[in-house]
Amino acid sequence: MTESSASSEAPGPTAGPTAVESDDALARTGGWISLAVRRPVALCLIFTAVSVFGLISWKRLPVDLMPEVDRPTVTVRTEYPGAAPEDVEERVSIRLEKALAVVKGVRRITSVSRAETSDVILEFAWGIDLRAAVQDIREKLDQAFLPDDAGAPNVLRYDPRLEPVLRVGLRGDRDLGTLRRLAEEEVERRLGGVDGIAAVRVRGGLEEEIAILVDEEKLRARGVTLEEIGRRLAEENLDRAAGLLSDGDTRYLVRTRNEFLSLAEIEEIPLRVDGASILRLSDIATVTQSAKEERVLTRIDGRPAVQIEILREGDANIVDLAERARLRLFGTPGQQQRLEEWRTFVDEVRDGDEIGAAAAADGASGKRERAPTRPDFVAAWLPEGVELTLLGDQSVFIEEAITDLARTAFLGGILAIVILFLFLGRFSYTAVVAVTIPVSVVATFAPMYLGGISLNIMSLGGLALGIGMLVDSSIVVLESIFREREEGRAPLDAAIVGGRRVAGAVLASTTTTVAVFLPIVFVEGMAGQFFRDQAMTVVLSLVASLIVSLTLVPMLAGRLAEAGFGGGEPAELLRPILRVDTRKRLRSVKRHWNPLLIFFALPVLLPYWLTSLLLDLLRILVSSLVRFVLAAIVRVFRDAARASGTLLAPLVALWRSGFGWLEEQYVAVISSALVARGPVAALTTLVVVGTGFLAADLGTELVPSVTRGEFTLVVRYPVGTPLEVTGEYAAALERGLVEIPGVHTVATTIGRDPEETQETDDGEYTARFAIQIGAMDGSERLDAAAREERVIEGALALLEQVDDHEVEIVRPSLFTTRAPIEIELRGPDLAVLHDLEGEVRALLATIP
Repeated sequence: MTESSASSEAPGPTAGPTAVESDDALARTGGWISLAVRRPVALCLIFTAVSVFGLISWKRLPVDLMPEVDRPTVTVRTEYPGAAPEDVEERVSIRLEKALAVVKGVRRITSVSRAETSDVILEFAWGIDLRAAVQDIREKLDQAFLPDDAGAPNVLRYDPRLEPVLRVGLRGDRDLGTLRRLAEEEVERRLGGVDGIAAVRVRGGLEEEIAILVDEEKLRARGVTLEEIGRRLAEENLDRAAGLLSDGDTRYLVRTRNEFLSLAEIEEIPLRVDGASILRLSDIATVTQSAKEERVLTRIDGRPAVQIEILREGDANIVDLAERARLRLFGTPGQQQRLEEWRTFVDEVRDGDEIGAAAAADGASGKRERAPTRPDFVAAWLPEGVELTLLGDQSVFIEEAITDLARTAFLGGILAIVILFLFLGRFSYTAVVAVTIPVSVVATFAPMYLGGISLNIMSLGGLALGIGMLVDSSIVVLESIFREREEGRAPLDAAIVGGRRVAGAVLASTTTTVAVFLPIVFVEGMAGQFFRDQAMTVVLSLVASLIVSLTLVPMLAGRLAEAGFGGGEPAELLRPILRVDTRKRLRSVKRHWNPLLIFFALPVLLPYWLTSLLLDLLRILVSSLVRFVLAAIVRVFRDAARASGTLLAPLVALWRSGFGWLEEQYVAVISSALVARGPVAALTTLVVVGTGFLAADLGTELVPSVTRGEFTLVVRYPVGTPLEVTGEYAAALERGLVEIPGVHTVATTIGRDPEETQETDDGEYTARFAIQIGAMDGSERLDAAAREERVIEGALALLEQVDDHEVEIVRPSLFTTRAPIEIELRGPDLAVLHDLEGEVRALLATIP
């Protein structure tokens, strides 16, 4: 069966009452459908290229939980050492508020004044250029008058991505100072080179400092001031550039380095020189090496530890970054095995006293050849007795969420194909539609990558939503082709005529759906940023499915679907696709066979003939191979179609009989409804009104809370509780939390890190317990939500035994916003506001 058979077909019915051309003329006319059907090789190459670009883009798409939402909020943070909250408010926060009130575009200014820290939060309208706003803020900050001992204001942009990708605990049988030093020198330094990591933040532990304890009596007796001591320390502890030094044709960079190397050097600093008398720092002060005052206490399962947080760069792929970071921290299984071999070797050498442990570590002396090497990952370089513990990993939940969503989309596509098969009853035509789904989805990834859309639950939700609509256009086109084929039209003519008949309807249907989603892209504010990825994904997938349905579907239906009718051999079906004429060039060479020409032009023509001959042979081999492969595919396709038709014939017959009965009942119901129009209208009105009343009780929220196998228990004790006392309260609670069935790990953070950039009201009186949930007895019968609720109930039961505290359960959220309802009390007297706050709190507690 070839393309020329189209001319032998009897003309079909016209396209409509006003049609001026016959079906045969419609099949012979041009258009993209005809071009696609008659140029299958070119079309296959185009879609192959599109699929390759789509797969490459899919691998490069950033993976995130939620779309990037750029909140128009800027925080100005200022440190004021040694100041009480009232002093911070009066001398820093209020002055900054007045200076920043004239910033263009600012809608609201609020401030939070804590001990030694002031946060001024500026909120702007959505859509404003925050870069220009930040520059304006910096200019206004230069005009603000702040105390001399206050630090320079820092401008911070709120970013939800500041949440750490990984949280790791470092614990062991060492003191907190050593653990802090290991975290900074080993873990943080070795993670710095991992691609995608923006920063590594260390929390807890003891930081070393040099303390100078001045004797007040000696200070007064010698007439020395603290400012003089501070100035001399700064003058003697130098590390700065000193310019350039020229020596002939060479220029040297000069740097002055005079940093302290020991405590003795600090003690020997001369403060004053009076003749032969020298007043040194050791004469009036004692220099000691100690630890800084703890601002944050961190523990893991009740044991002191250091917590390490890994932050990602803005455009980094969370899943890939987390995998690279885990491999860098804990190594691969093979590296862990080599580490055990290395440690075993070191122990043998140490016990046998053949060579020192250090030499064994390097594989030195006589055992160099058989000594294993230590693998290069962070945990391998930690001393014995110190271990790393993974406390939290965002990528795990993201991978699970995306995998579940992709699995759901896949199952939805399978169900659509099964239902289509039940209606068509032919495997060949069903397979054509089945091909269009992955092609349309893969083709969507390339414009997603070019448009900066990440792979998140919103964009994947758009793909899952679009899969149900992806097959609509293909089904309409395929049904039209199927109808033309059953009427006896040739395969190629049926594909062209059937496709062109419904092209306008398919285009209109897809355009109306696109018109619904496309305006969401232009919505401003949080909703626009939040739903942009989903809307763009739906639009791109629908456009891709439209192109596929009007090009690839007719071509496949006209070429391969013929196997479903049982006619035509593979070679006969493929003849319009591949025409190989290997004798044409040989005849051309024979026509130019001239002895005289060959004698004079042999050096030139011989390479040309040999090259042409080799190309012809290569073309014959490739064409034969392609013909063989395509023929095998068509044969397998035809056999599968026949086998499926035989095996699934009873199921199709049962479905059609049931659907026929349903169709008869539907006709009867419609007939009755057309007669009893009044009762039908009344029933419809009742249903709509009743549904409206039920919908009024539905709750509303932007993004629901999720169950991720972890939650945070926040316990706040009375304001003013010292850090040590809060630590004692938390220790007692930790012992109970660890014993609750189902609790895997409890990571405790007490107090507030002064380097914390998030807006929070935590202080020394706050204890946060990050609880990870593991397996429990009978957990196989409980889902994740039920296990989490059981652990929460056990934690709240422990807190019932504690007085004078506030408890908050914080579950991981897909997206964080401000509280849904906020009540602000304003006034000049903090004491009055405190009393009113208690009354308002009591009133709110009575509301269900």
